[in-house]
Formats: sequence, structure tokens, C-alpha cells
Amino acid sequence: MRRKPVAKNCLLLGVIVLIHCTYSGASHRSYLRILKRDYRFLPADIIVECLVALVIIIISASAVGGDFVPIRIDVQMSSKSLANLFDGVSFFVFNHRGRVIASALEENFTSPSLQ
Repeated sequence: MRRKPVAKNCLLLGVIVLIHCTYSGASHRSYLRILKRDYRFLPADIIVECLVALVIIIISASAVGGDFVPIRIDVQMSSKSLANLFDGVSFFVFNHRGRVIASALEENFTSPSLQ
């Protein structure tokens, strides 16, 4: 599992290089503004540096995310039992108005006036 720290460091390096590209582009534009020249394109070295940073970020971000999961659902679900298949505890709501309504109905049915 030595792959994760290397990928995180590469991701950090890619972000730093991309920030450097941004700073270089802004400083190049301000330099051209001082010289009163037309600003049309960035220099080739800044464009190449930006593309290299983008490739580094894409590759390292896919490595940091973890292993890819197969698209087919039967591969993932084959290891789970039927009891765990419909286990959706995160969807259960225990604090809702049903408790108040149930207690009110219970009071109505157990009141002495009905007996």
C-alpha cells in the first residue's frame, strides 16, 4: 500500500505546478501590459507546464481515490448475504410525528369513557 502516499504527493505537486502556471500567466500578462504590447497567447512553456500539471493531477487523483469497483452489480452482491441485502438502516427515521400520533391514539382507545 505504498501507492497512496506517492499518489498524494504527486497530487500535491500537480496542484503546486498548476498554481505556478497561473502565477506565471498573470505575471506574463502584467509584463506585456507594462511594455504596452498586445496580449494574444501565453508562451509555449506556460502552456506545456499547464498540460503536464493537468496530466499529473488526473493520474494521481484517480490513484488516490482507491480501487475501481466493477460496474456489474452481481460481482459486488455475490459476497453479501440475503439478510444484508435489504439492510437500509440509514433510511430509518426514529424521531418523527408518528410517535406522538400513536400515543394520542393509544390514549383515546384506553380512555374510561369508551369502557
